[in-house]
Amino acid sequence: MEVKIAAVYSGISYQRGILIESDYNKIFDIVPVTKLSETDFSSYDILLFPRGTDEEMTLRNTGRIEDFLNSGKVVISMGEIPRNWLPGTCWGGVIPADDGPLDICTFEKDGVKTKHDIFSNIESHELHWHKGATGWCCHGHLIPPKGAEVLVVNKNGNAMMYIDRKTTKGTMIVASQLDAVCHAYHGVEGAKKVLDNTLKWAEEEVYRLRGEC
Repeated sequence: MEVKIAAVYSGISYQRGILIESDYNKIFDIVPVTKLSETDFSSYDILLFPRGTDEEMTLRNTGRIEDFLNSGKVVISMGEIPRNWLPGTCWGGVIPADDGPLDICTFEKDGVKTKHDIFSNIESHELHWHKGATGWCCHGHLIPPKGAEVLVVNKNGNAMMYIDRKTTKGTMIVASQLDAVCHAYHGVEGAKKVLDNTLKWAEEEVYRLRGEC
């Protein structure tokens, strides 16, 4: 069965550039953030919330998002979440280390150090995207819920991206500094890899939740 993705659009230029005006538009149905309350999500498998999503609107729809997850679906969030509108999320604020080089987490598998599949073809240095004229473009870090699988940390060990299969009956992949939609729009190769790999992984996760793999 086809996997359907709804991407929430808040009208920002980089969101439009990726979600609407690029080749990615072939895989997304666009949902204006102002239509969240009236959109029927039952036919969708994945909800994507890019950086810059209007948090006042998502906060009003926290219950609907939680219901979506508890129906065995997947949510991808890439950007700041200071209002903690996703179930189980806790934004950790902003510190200098959030804007510096990041580390991909590794784990032991059959006696060999390995990375999560999302980062199989990505090195840690490819995640340091925020190198503007000011040297500061920070979206903060996360405090993961108990049982979450942390994928990326800053140099202090704070979580920058994690997977949560414990808080709801579905799966959330939550990122802060790794705002891949924005930086894919700006042509950053590492961001494109993260976005592509995350979407591929999320599709596989849908099949797992359906019991089809």
